[in-house]
Amino acid sequence: MMVDTEKQRNHYFDLLKYLLFILVVLIHNPLPGNIGGALTAIARSAVPAYIAISGYFSKRVGKKYLKKGLNFLRIFFVMNLIWFVIYTLISYSPYRELAMWAKLAVNPKNVLECLLFGSAFGNEYLWYLHAIGMIYITVYFVDKFQLNKVIYRCFPFLILLNWIMSEGTLLILGKSVQPFLYRNWMIEGIGFYYMGKWMIGQECNRRFSYVMLVVGSVMTIVEYSICGRAEFYFGNLLMVYGMLALGKSIYLKDNILSMIGNKHSLHLYLYSPFVACVFSFLQMILFQTTRHQEIITVLVIVGTTWLVMQGWFIKAIDKFKIA
Repeated sequence: MMVDTEKQRNHYFDLLKYLLFILVVLIHNPLPGNIGGALTAIARSAVPAYIAISGYFSKRVGKKYLKKGLNFLRIFFVMNLIWFVIYTLISYSPYRELAMWAKLAVNPKNVLECLLFGSAFGNEYLWYLHAIGMIYITVYFVDKFQLNKVIYRCFPFLILLNWIMSEGTLLILGKSVQPFLYRNWMIEGIGFYYMGKWMIGQECNRRFSYVMLVVGSVMTIVEYSICGRAEFYFGNLLMVYGMLALGKSIYLKDNILSMIGNKHSLHLYLYSPFVACVFSFLQMILFQTTRHQEIITVLVIVGTTWLVMQGWFIKAIDKFKIA
């Protein structure tokens, strides 16, 4: 069964965006132990899926794509500044442990990595904003200069390169490549965005979609058991395909979670790390520990969901034109 996405809105993708938010939280706030590691490995499919969904729903390209791209870059730089200030203050506090992973050194190398690849100051998750902004700008110029056929031929190789630089080098050489060299708009971004566009014209079977999701999940767990932590597993690619294909073979009606995913997917992504930071800070102050991560993970999911549903919060961020 094929669903005509032009005639009716399939709320499957809205629900999927909310579920992807939960997976993103599992990346940023991983659960402990091997089970937590396996779940985090599966969750690595979330951001590529976000990007692919953007490609799947891409419409006629015009100047609005250029404007959207520049707006995402604006949000990226604003958020860089906010997180840089937050983590700089934390690094001088008794709770500096919370800022141990933050990139705070301002030098030409780090600035260049930030501008070209989206390697963010303060908080790494901001790379997605830089990537999606540069993707929209790239798509605008690709369409303007009629280079779509070239990109369609290239995107499978970009996805393959993304896997090679993430997990392939670990398997073959036992060494990893710095994530910002592939986890950026040029490789992961363009690759999965055009995969989403390519999926528009593909025939998809529901059973096969489920098979791809299950096989991809199992393969990811096996890969994790072999090479440990990686930014992207081959099984993640199968999962992303399964997620998109399933949306072409089923139709879901609106519900509360799909409504949140539709209206607030960007807000969920942007502000969940702030909620996590607050809860982690409170945990350090009250209990002098960062253990019991599973409690923080649940609180972040529930707390962020509650926050984006509050009218006063949305009005506040709209007033300051953050996102």
